[in-house]
Amino acid sequence: MTRRLLFIVAAAAAALHGHGLADASRRSIALASIVPGSCAPLVDERFAAPGEPASALSVVFTVDAEGGLREAAATGPSASAAFDALQIRWLGTCRFTRGARPAADGSTRGVVVFPRWTPSAAASSDAPPGSKPAVLDIQACAPKADDYPAAALRAGAQGTTSIRFTVDEQGRLAVAEVAASSGNSMLDAVGLQRLMHCRFRAARQADGTPVGATFSLDYRWRLQ
Repeated sequence: MTRRLLFIVAAAAAALHGHGLADASRRSIALASIVPGSCAPLVDERFAAPGEPASALSVVFTVDAEGGLREAAATGPSASAAFDALQIRWLGTCRFTRGARPAADGSTRGVVVFPRWTPSAAASSDAPPGSKPAVLDIQACAPKADDYPAAALRAGAQGTTSIRFTVDEQGRLAVAEVAASSGNSMLDAVGLQRLMHCRFRAARQADGTPVGATFSLDYRWRLQ
């Protein structure tokens, strides 16, 4: 079977709640997700120590029937336990929307990733005043055919992973979450991994001040 991947950049808030369409690659399932703007400011301690490699914390969290955070567990810790604890505490300041497929007790799950950069990862922004954030090199974060997990390929898994993420005022990826799953957690994980290869430009206010902003991107997985 030939593997073919389609990579689509969506406008902010687009395609976050997919509904089983005829094209299997468009299928997506809304997960529990953070309500944009509901959290405390991100703690700006996201840099690795000198000589320490960049890494990322992956967290699976559960939201109860009322939309409150029930639990959060690191499924892929970063190189710093202190960093991980800070991010999980930050998650507790957020409000959430429930996912589309609740468990018997009404709870739903979500997935979020927190990159931890090296100091050299800070990016300058040469965007004009009043501009939106942008992806500078779309090919850097596009998945390749070899990124398709073998188990997902054998299972014929297809669908769309919609990722909502925040780019901070320095043009760094601050936090990313799977807003809608492809239906296959391996494909979703690849989407998050590839996103961390993107380079971004920060948004700027009308007076030219750089600001953080949240927008979204779709990875559409298709087999032919």
